[in-house]
Amino acid sequence: MTPKYTYTPEFVNDERGYLFKMGYIVLSAQQQIFTYYCAFCFLETINIASGIGVIIKVEKVVTYNGVPSIKVLGAESAYDMQGFIQNWNMSIGIWLKHYVYFRLDGQTSKRWLPSFAAFMVSALLHGVMPRLWYFYV
Repeated sequence: MTPKYTYTPEFVNDERGYLFKMGYIVLSAQQQIFTYYCAFCFLETINIASGIGVIIKVEKVVTYNGVPSIKVLGAESAYDMQGFIQNWNMSIGIWLKHYVYFRLDGQTSKRWLPSFAAFMVSALLHGVMPRLWYFYV
């Protein structure tokens, strides 16, 4: 199942009907997002294996003090965009909050400027493809 198939004339002219098309789109989107979940979980595994965020206490108790990359259940069950953003790519979100948003918050009378700046920096980090910029702006 590939999402690219949904852009083809064969998919548009398919005789199986509206329910088939909607089911195909939903299943292919879930398959695509599952690959992102796996990548984020693999990234967190690499961080743990490399020792980033490990604190060894005196009594030989080892704890992990790293930032998780994603909370899959929180991202899937979020009912608004803010909840989704807080659970998706959390390490970058925390960095943006501390180094972009908090530096501009209180410095200007425009309440929208810190959020706008954080979304613009995030857009620059993701790339300069025009279709991505529509999401961030």
